[in-house]
Amino acid sequence: MGRLCFNLKYIGNCIRDTARVAGALAIVLAASSVAHAVEPGTQIPAIRMPGMKAPLDLSTLRGKVIYLDFWASWCGPCRESFPYMNDLQKRYGPSGLAIVAVNLDDSRKLGEDFMKPYNPAFTIGFDGSGGYVAKFFGVTGLPATVLIGSDGRVIDQHRGFRSEDKPEIEARIQSALAALAAPAPAVATARP
Repeated sequence: MGRLCFNLKYIGNCIRDTARVAGALAIVLAASSVAHAVEPGTQIPAIRMPGMKAPLDLSTLRGKVIYLDFWASWCGPCRESFPYMNDLQKRYGPSGLAIVAVNLDDSRKLGEDFMKPYNPAFTIGFDGSGGYVAKFFGVTGLPATVLIGSDGRVIDQHRGFRSEDKPEIEARIQSALAALAAPAPAVATARP
């Protein structure tokens, strides 16, 4: 595809070359998402990224249930998910839920401008330059969420956002929070 598509006699070749590149890119992306997808039960490593006011370190949230959301300013369903995440944080935050929304825009300003009307009541991270966090979790579409238990292990992943998904999302959050609130099993001690 080393030439520009300005000359009419080259348009057919350009379309064919573009289709080849797009097909190859789709194969590479599909292979990389399969290779890097994080399965339930996977322990997440120490993950750090820029935050709104200070660097964000997910390990500081250990002991909480984390609803990790990936979004971008150009994503239509992400606009619907922000008010919902505000509501989730308000209702379940006191019980141990921490919502972390990770912006994948190349420009941080695009993400900041997107958020203004929503006034997020949850933590924001930025992963636009290189997308290490999104790659680790195998994000292939937006919005994408990963539910992480208080032990730092992946519970579930979900792609997309539809109102019909809310009951299922909340059931998983409630289940994770119930496990967090459950008393630890008693340890028997031997008596002399």
